[in-house]
Amino acid sequence: MKILITSAGQLGTLLYHALKEAHDVRVMRRRPDETFGAHCVIGDVSRYDDVANAMDGRDVVFHTAVRNNTDVDLESYEQFHASNVDGTFNVFLCAHRLGVPRIVHSSTSMVSGFYTLGEKLAPGSGRATRIDDDAPRNGADVYSLTKGVGELYADYFRQRYDVSIISLRYGWLAPPAMYADPMMVYRTLQFCFHEQDALASNLLVMEQDTTGNYLICAPPELEGANVDGLWQSPGSVLETRFPDEMQYLHSTGFTPTPIPAWLDCSRAMRDLGYRPRHDFRWFVAAHRDGAFTDTVTHT
Repeated sequence: MKILITSAGQLGTLLYHALKEAHDVRVMRRRPDETFGAHCVIGDVSRYDDVANAMDGRDVVFHTAVRNNTDVDLESYEQFHASNVDGTFNVFLCAHRLGVPRIVHSSTSMVSGFYTLGEKLAPGSGRATRIDDDAPRNGADVYSLTKGVGELYADYFRQRYDVSIISLRYGWLAPPAMYADPMMVYRTLQFCFHEQDALASNLLVMEQDTTGNYLICAPPELEGANVDGLWQSPGSVLETRFPDEMQYLHSTGFTPTPIPAWLDCSRAMRDLGYRPRHDFRWFVAAHRDGAFTDTVTHT
């Protein structure tokens, strides 16, 4: 199979190493990179001709190129727009014109604005919210705003031109080394998840014909939880559900913080056959074993 990966960030690099032996893989980058050697095609997704050149003759495109630093305001909008809006439009338009059979589009759970819910809940009041694929888009910052526009383009090209696009809305795909911090382990209950589950979801759908928008994250583990308690007294709720894991986290000096929202990937599990292997218990056990202390990952 002939494959194009736009960009070579964390996920794009994982995809390259997983696919290069069995497939003809191109990696589109703005600068040469020895990691990819002759597989590297120089180009910028914000330039249509560059995208068309890289995509010509491909069977599958993994569109992973993104500008994703959220710690900015509107003064950086042009840079985000070039990658997340113009670049995404170019990928979909080229796919339509060139007849590319399949596009796997890296989107984000942040299009829902779930990470701002805690700002609206007063201490001692409110309840945690389960976020699923039906949550409305809410551009809460430049990143989520531009990624939401990218999803609108995906909707358009699917509906108007029947382009086979699946948009995977990832939770926080943090580098493994960051899980040395117990707070990151805790956040796997909410939105953080393992890079190997992100990789597995892409490989799973590359030859499917399923389209639409799907949350991809750690397994949903808070269904049926006391949602008032998750915000007001998370320790008491979680110590009942995860006694051993919470005991270990307490031993590191960690104190549970309120949970305003969590992601639920149940639809991807049902429709796509997605089976995330790394849950909260796995992350706690890995942390206990020192697995994240000297972790090295492709970037």
